[in-house]
Amino acid sequence: MLLEWHRGQNPERCELHIVTREAVEPGPGVFVYRDIQPNSDRLQRLYQTSDLFVLSSLGECFGIATVEAMGAGLPVIASDVGGTADIIEHGSNGFIVPGGDAAKLHSSIAAIMDNADLRRQMAAKSRALAE
Repeated sequence: MLLEWHRGQNPERCELHIVTREAVEPGPGVFVYRDIQPNSDRLQRLYQTSDLFVLSSLGECFGIATVEAMGAGLPVIASDVGGTADIIEHGSNGFIVPGGDAAKLHSSIAAIMDNADLRRQMAAKSRALAE
């Protein structure tokens, strides 16, 4: 769903960085990392240079990566699967979207990326919640 969203964006507008163990092909503006470990320096640098964290997983039990992203001060968007939704205050530090709902995921990304004030407020709330 993230790749689908990215395909509809102006390549000059944003980059998509995907940390996964799945076989995802990189492309224009799409960077894929298959060897990053949790809480590693490389992962921390990705968090620090990002504007938003999205976990659109359909089978996450508890998203440690979401907590790490919140600790780095990122607004977060995650699917309402497993325990990930329990660590997000919907509308405060990010959005919870129905699993598999691409339209809701896309509109949530746009809401944060198109509003710098909202993005900053959510980022600060994420950091406070993580602390």
